Amino acid sequence: MSEENVEIVRAGIEAWNAGDMDAVREVYDPDVIVRPPRDWPEAGPFIGRDAVMRQNVQLREAFDTDVIEPVSFIDAADRVAIRHIWRGAGHGPDASLEITAVYTVREGRIFYVEYFWDHTKALATMGLEEQAVSQQNVEIVQAHFAARNRRDLMTLLALWRSDGEIDWSRSGGPLRGVYRGHREQETFWNEFWSTFADVQLETHGFTEMGSEVVVPNTAHMKGREGIEVDARSTLVFTVENAQITRLRLFQEQAEALKAVGLI
Repeated sequence: MSEENVEIVRAGIEAWNAGDMDAVREVYDPDVIVRPPRDWPEAGPFIGRDAVMRQNVQLREAFDTDVIEPVSFIDAADRVAIRHIWRGAGHGPDASLEITAVYTVREGRIFYVEYFWDHTKALATMGLEEQAVSQQNVEIVQAHFAARNRRDLMTLLALWRSDGEIDWSRSGGPLRGVYRGHREQETFWNEFWSTFADVQLETHGFTEMGSEVVVPNTAHMKGREGIEVDARSTLVFTVENAQITRLRLFQEQAEALKAVGLI
């Protein structure tokens, strides 16, 4: 049943992104209750399908386009937590919000939704306190790889603390060095991407050790002149309070595991 619940919620998001508000309406139970996050302009809760859809339409009308980008799905019994990024454009400045929604599904429809700014608090409401931090750290690192592969600098920087550090000092390439803060990180990623026509990172597992996540990977790189090169390395991420604070590059997996105390 839990996988079915995930698919019900996923269908609602896909309908939203397609602009099919009739389909969005159909995923809700007639007596649905939606609680917005703390400090939302409309305090809520919104009770009943009509009230919820009025809020949805009001939100959509404030922008020319908007989209929900799921980051992760976590299910437990009749509930599904979806961490996502909502983006809106038009009618003024562009908007981008990262938020987690916890859905309760009953008899094939969404019966209750509660939104949280804090992903860990959202998981705690599902009784997943012990899982929350470790799962969250891996998801943040996975989101980093996804944003990096699609060259989405805005999302990439949003995953980092403002004073985060990229330690590329073990690199044999021209970008060898240490980069601190968003400004230096932005320079690093732009220079990295400009070097290659395309770079796709393939991950080979995620190993957690406290606040650190070790990720062996292969970078599939295509040069400006069409030359393709593969390079293996291991990256070690430090994640604190739901943000990446440090990224270290190691040429050998054993060296990375030793650095985090796993060997």
